[in-house]
Amino acid sequence: MDFFWENYLSDPGAALSSTAVPSRAETLSGLPPTLIITTENEVPRDEAEEYGRRLHEAGVDARVIRFPGLLHGVFWMSGAVPRSSELREAVAGFIANMVSTAPAT
Repeated sequence: MDFFWENYLSDPGAALSSTAVPSRAETLSGLPPTLIITTENEVPRDEAEEYGRRLHEAGVDARVIRFPGLLHGVFWMSGAVPRSSELREAVAGFIANMVSTAPAT
């Protein structure tokens, strides 16, 4: 994970910031609807799912979907992993729902 943190943040100290890592925020209320997708073989799977639980407890419309038997990055593997289409369908459905229920401005 150190490799990923070093490539994600230019300043390692920023990892403590809720701006860089939203799950570190003390309060999560008021955040927008959120879709969290995890796979069975996802290194931060439990952290992501816990974040979804905390969002839900804070009153946020948060949906967590775990895809058993799949691995991180499968979203981009449509040619090699037919089930990756399930992830894209979940994202498309979430976006379609958000767009159709968005308040008029």
